[in-house]
Amino acid sequence: MPREGFTVNDQPVDIIFNLALPFFGLILIGALATRMFDHTERGLAWLNTFVFYFALPALVFLTVSQAEPGRIANLGFIASTTLSTYLVFLLIFAVAITVFKARFPVAAIQASAGSYGNVGYLGVPLVVAALGSDAAVAAT
Repeated sequence: MPREGFTVNDQPVDIIFNLALPFFGLILIGALATRMFDHTERGLAWLNTFVFYFALPALVFLTVSQAEPGRIANLGFIASTTLSTYLVFLLIFAVAITVFKARFPVAAIQASAGSYGNVGYLGVPLVVAALGSDAAVAAT
């Protein structure tokens, strides 16, 4: 019996929430923890260093090294993700310049952070959670 209710791409919306909410819940817990405990950014720099220089590169290397070469060179996927990242960059840049009256260098940094900042930290795990481990190669 088909499920009734709001769907996106023939998937019930609750599936989307079940994938996204745990990630954003962890972000919320982290934000609350920084307010509850007296940790400075400098005190937490080791975590960022670990994730950025060790954990994420290891994940990408292992995933790509075990993949077939044909799956890595998916030009359609590469073009679509590059184009979508560029379009988000342009949108955020335009909003920063017009709405927030930011100067060009500040708007460029905001657009870079907004369009590309979470590709590794959040994008790869979300893609794998949503589409399964087969999507890991394309996401990395």
